[in-house]
Amino acid sequence: MTVLTRNAVIKVLDNGTVPELVNNVILVRGLPGSGKTTIANMLNRGTNTYRAATDDWFVNEDGKYDFNPSDLVVNHAACLDWFKDRVDQANGTHNIIIHNTFSMFWEFHPYIDYVKNIMSDENMFNIHIIDMYDGGLSNENLEKRNDHGVNKDTIERMRDRWIQWSWQGYEFYVEGIKTNGKYWA
Repeated sequence: MTVLTRNAVIKVLDNGTVPELVNNVILVRGLPGSGKTTIANMLNRGTNTYRAATDDWFVNEDGKYDFNPSDLVVNHAACLDWFKDRVDQANGTHNIIIHNTFSMFWEFHPYIDYVKNIMSDENMFNIHIIDMYDGGLSNENLEKRNDHGVNKDTIERMRDRWIQWSWQGYEFYVEGIKTNGKYWA
């Protein structure tokens, strides 16, 4: 049985107990400049903690951020592959952090779905969502704070498509996929 809570997906064993060793998947979402990387870095402690963002794949050989929109799909796929590799290696003591914008459910879905599909009594995962949204900042402040040069007009478009996170909303989205076969919202 899988119990969904506001903060985590918790696998409960048939005997009603929760296992002592549980991996944690932490998905940090927010608009550019909201503090996603700061939070991810604060959580990136310990030998079994791993952190990544799609932006990591836009860093060139010289260590400079070099965003190219034509690489967006490939780099998102690379981040997801990296995530899957870490999840596959998890042994009950791992923390895996992904910090991306995640403005809509379809952006979360491959991560959550992968974890839920491989979870077993021997390999448990809690899934935590940290929602930074805008960090209480205006688009102008977010434009100044973000490290990747995202302008306020782009931030405004991201804000306009932002889906408020809830497990209930996410489950409704998943049911829509099952019913309609479409990835929407």
